[in-house]
Amino acid sequence: MLPLTGCPGPAPIEPESGTSGEMESSSSAPTEASDTQLMTTDNMTGTTVMPTSDATTTTGEPASTSDTGESTGGGAIVVEGLAHPESILHDKVADVYLISNINGEPDGDDDDGFISRVHPDGTIEELRWIDGADAEVELDAPKGMAIVGDVLYVADLTEVRKFDRVSGAQIGSIPIAGALFLNDLAASPIGRVYVSDTGANSLHFIDGDAVTTMLTSAELSGPNGLLFAGDFLTVVGFDGPNMFNVPFEGPNASVVYTFAFGMLDGIVAVPDGILVSSWDEAGAGVYKLATDLSGVTPIVEGIDSPADIEVDLDRNMLLVPVLLQDRAEFYPL
Repeated sequence: MLPLTGCPGPAPIEPESGTSGEMESSSSAPTEASDTQLMTTDNMTGTTVMPTSDATTTTGEPASTSDTGESTGGGAIVVEGLAHPESILHDKVADVYLISNINGEPDGDDDDGFISRVHPDGTIEELRWIDGADAEVELDAPKGMAIVGDVLYVADLTEVRKFDRVSGAQIGSIPIAGALFLNDLAASPIGRVYVSDTGANSLHFIDGDAVTTMLTSAELSGPNGLLFAGDFLTVVGFDGPNMFNVPFEGPNASVVYTFAFGMLDGIVAVPDGILVSSWDEAGAGVYKLATDLSGVTPIVEGIDSPADIEVDLDRNMLLVPVLLQDRAEFYPL
């Protein structure tokens, strides 16, 4: 997906002494590198888009057919009425945006998190589609999400919850031993789900319901956003400015780029680079790192608390959950 293999950098980060860092393998186990799927789209210009007063705002209630929430004049679509939205995921099959809402403290064990379904025009189909307040659902403080087939995986404190992608019904939960603050998820083409634990400085993957720890190291600087990038899992840390590559075949990581800002959260691929979001007070926003790692361009600046971003490549739209402002913003790229 990106030419990050073989990039020069410091010596690999090794697992901490006494931690699990061995990758389970067998001759029959599927491999990742041969199954990479490339993302393509047209006219990803990287033009800087600033929040403007002509942005269209929708509310936390489904809009009428005449109130579509479509933006005009190139401004952003703003979706109001959310509750600490942390992550956005485009369900491409249903063509709907799923938004995880913490609805309380990020580490709150309160069973009151929820997931919303929002249309690309900004109208809310169902605010609390999956709802921790329902007796049949366990969901505390949902964050990153990933879809494999018809299963929606959701990172939730110390467990990864499983839901039916179509109905929203809960179908399971996978505890992660030693987890402190599970954050982002990324799915590979073979169905493996990768998990970051920002609190425990750990990376794991899930095959079926089996969990393997890839790496635990303080040098990961609070691993947050994850991107499956073909030959590597690419990771950004919230507690530092570094982007890492973590190979699938062994427990180590290498720094491949150091940004001029920290507090990194989301990471997504576009055809001409990687987009990352940052909460850094020096320049909170979304930035694009060029494919050849030659430089960084601001995409949207001046956003307070941009969390786990997504891109709708069919529409050339950047999707930003603005966590502390209880809204989401959709920007044309």
